[in-house]
Order: sequence, then C-alpha cells, then structure tokens
Amino acid sequence: MNQTESRIFGFFVNTMRKKYSWTLDALAHQTHYSYSMIRSIEKGISNLDEEGRNQFAHLFDFPSFKNNMQEKEKLLAQINEIDFLHCSLQNEKRKELIDQILSDRFLIASFLFPQYLLIELYKLVCDEEDEKKIEELRSLIESGIEFYSSKELAIYYHLLGIHANDIDSETSYLLQAYFYDPNSFMINLHLSMNTYFRQKLTEALQYLNRCKSLVFQYGSYFRFIQLSLLEAQIRIDLGDYQSSLQCLNRILLEKSVLDSDLYESCLSLLAYGHFRKKDSLNALIYAQQALQTTSEKPFLYLIIIFSAFRLNDSCFYSFVYKAKDFLLDNKKMVNSFDELIPWSLLIDGIVAWYQSNYYLAIENFKESIKAFDMDPLRSWILECLIELSEKSENLEWALHYQKELTDLVQNQTLSDSV
Repeated sequence: MNQTESRIFGFFVNTMRKKYSWTLDALAHQTHYSYSMIRSIEKGISNLDEEGRNQFAHLFDFPSFKNNMQEKEKLLAQINEIDFLHCSLQNEKRKELIDQILSDRFLIASFLFPQYLLIELYKLVCDEEDEKKIEELRSLIESGIEFYSSKELAIYYHLLGIHANDIDSETSYLLQAYFYDPNSFMINLHLSMNTYFRQKLTEALQYLNRCKSLVFQYGSYFRFIQLSLLEAQIRIDLGDYQSSLQCLNRILLEKSVLDSDLYESCLSLLAYGHFRKKDSLNALIYAQQALQTTSEKPFLYLIIIFSAFRLNDSCFYSFVYKAKDFLLDNKKMVNSFDELIPWSLLIDGIVAWYQSNYYLAIENFKESIKAFDMDPLRSWILECLIELSEKSENLEWALHYQKELTDLVQNQTLSDSV
C-alpha cells in the first residue's frame, strides 16, 4: 500500500471498530496485534499486506478488503452522473444509480470507502432522512475529509447546505461548496436563493447569471422556467417591475406546457409584482387566480385583503373572514415557514387602517415586522409604517421608518465579492 491507501485502510478500521463499539484493546485481542500496532494501523502509519488487510475485513464481516483503487475514476464518473441527474431533475434515474452503487456493500471494505460514504450522504439528504443519521454520517466524513477531491468536497458541503436547518449554517455550507466548485449549477442556484432570502439582491442576481450560463447543458425546461421566475422575483424587489411583469406574462403564455407548480408560481409572482407596483386591481385579480390553482397560501390572502382595502372593495370584510378561517386551520399550512409569520397581526393592522385607527394599525405592523428580519415583505411593511405615521401626523416615526427603509434598500444592492 502507498501512504494514501494506508490512511484509507486505517480510516476503515477505525470506523468499523467504533461501529462495533470495540476499544483498541478489544481489537488488539481479536487480531492478535499489539495495542500500539492497532493505533498505528488506524493512523495509517503501518503498512499491512493483503493478508493482513483481509484479516481485519473478515473480523468486520466482509469476505476481503478489495484492492480497487484502479476503479476510482469509474466511481467518480458515477458521482458526477448523480450530480448531473440531480441538476436535470431526473430524480428516478438518480435514485436508481445511487441504490445500484450502495447495493455493493463490499465497497465499504475497500479503498473506495470514502466515496461510498459520500454517495450514502447523497441518498440520505435526497430522501430527507432524519437528522441523527445525517449528523452521524457527516461526523464520519469529516474524520476522513482528506480523502476527497475538490469536486467531492463541493458536493459534500452542498448537500449539507441543502439539509441545513438554519440560514446561517446553510449560508456557511453553500459558500464552502462554492469555494470548491464555483461553476456548479446547483450550488449557484441555491446560493442565489439563499442570498435572495437574506435580501442581498444584487448578489443573488450574480449567482443567478452564472446559472443562466450553465442551464442549457442540462436540457431541462423546468430549470429554465425556474430561473426566469427567480429572476423576476429578485427584480420585483429591486423595483424593476416592468421587465419582471413582462417576463412573467411571457411565461404565462406557455401555460399549456407548464406544470401546476410553475403555473401557480407564475400567477403568485404576477400578484406580488402588481402588489409591489401598487397596482391593486391586477394584484387582486392574479392573487385570486393563484388561490384557485393551488393550496391556499396566507401570502395570497394578504395581497387580496390589502388590495381590496386600497380599492375600497365591498368584499373587504368577506376576504378578511376567509383569511381568518384559513389561518385558524393550521393543517392547511403547506409551508412550515408560514407558521412562523404573524399573518393575523398583519391582517388586523390592515383592518385597523381600513377603519382609520392609525395608531392601532401602527402597533400591529410594528409588532409583525419583527418576524420579517430577512424577508421581501419587510420593505412593504416599512412603507406602510411610513404612510401610517404620516397619517397620524407623527413626523418622528415617519423619519425613523424612512431611514430604516433606506438602509434596507442600500443593503439589498450591496454585494460581497462573488
């Protein structure tokens, strides 16, 4: 064995020993090697011959330890194929290939053990397995991180980013993935979404432009439309309503080839674009259309209620009652994020505004904005607070919220180096 192979074998022995809950002394007793010899094997210092490697493999219930380093290029090509299938949304083929590779359990007792673990992580993340399994595998891979190429490390950190439960961890993992592979379509796509969520809008467009230069190699119409919708969403928040709405209307003309999710997303974004443009009539029309095509969403109800308020629509209270009934039934919430947002507080603020109770409206909007620290609606709430402060003739509040809005807009257009 060369030095790399010795370290991989040591990594295998250490992993299996811990899996069997054996101490170093226990393993030494089982193999008739000394305690110090076992330690040096696990550290990759001792160079065992084939017979010695097989002895350990037998102990861990494998027929032999495969000397298969010459097959590494083939396995790496399969890992790249898995990544390609992920990008091109060929999920069934991706699942079949992963299962095919993992079905060869004897790859564990081989020099391709690190790659086997990476593919196993791919499966766990894509299958949305429980946190404990993924964390155990993450910890194991970290202990053998030296055995992975830059491309493999990019895949590894990207998978952790997909699985992350909080925005800070997601950002950290995705940036590490980007460091190792800045030309990955999926890494750039998820960084574009991530920076959009953090309202780094200019930066989000930079990642998105990288995606646009890569998308055609995957031949996925869904991905092309997905990027167009994401760009429209970002540009709406940058105030570029005309080009965004034109893009969305062009997509809507392709209704016959859009799946239900893309069609609903397009309608919802048209509602959002007109809502931010202060075109209340079209915002109301598209939000109602979107509600008819998808599971109910509190955001669409918010657009409908606020638009009805602006239009002084006679159905205003009817819309409010429907929204309140929907919010009382948590089972209808299809997005766990929606459960964290104080939609009722925002609706109560609009109702108070409708009734010209400006101080109560301000209190409701002030309380609700705390949940929108990194959300596109924060700027809309600030605009509402400015208008309400002016109506209540509180110049100090109006100036305070105007400064906060200015700072937010400046932050949206700032960009880290990409």
